[in-house]
Amino acid sequence: MPTDALEDLMHQKAHAQKSRAKARRSKHHRGGVPPEPADAPVLRTAWSTRLVPHNEFMGPWERCHATLVNDARAYRATGRPQIALLGDSITESWRGTGLCRKLGRCQGVPGVLQATLGARWPQPTVLGIAADHTQHLLWRLADGELGSVSEVSRKCLGGGV
Repeated sequence: MPTDALEDLMHQKAHAQKSRAKARRSKHHRGGVPPEPADAPVLRTAWSTRLVPHNEFMGPWERCHATLVNDARAYRATGRPQIALLGDSITESWRGTGLCRKLGRCQGVPGVLQATLGARWPQPTVLGIAADHTQHLLWRLADGELGSVSEVSRKCLGGGV
């Protein structure tokens, strides 16, 4: 192999290694904000709301969480056979919402839920919030949603979180 070709190959390899290292660093420390640990309950921070200004995102998110806490309490009080679906936006789609606001792309999805799981467990409770990560779901469960559904006989955790 000619020396120029070897030097060029070595330069490309070094550049690729630097790029991969930079991508790993930026993936975990965007804008100098430390990441949230996925294995512990964490309220949403600027790290996980980086696509939307944190203060704009948190108001709707907190209102949605409060809605889910109330829905979980009301559901448990019905005394019917119960199932609770826990998760993120994929789970929230079963409500027909995104951040607890009706979404056109979810039109008809609640009807599918009622025709399937709802046939066995009338009106399953759906506790999902769009854009949540595992640590946010853990926080929501610790902050009231789980206490409300802890006695529910069946719980299904959405895998997208």
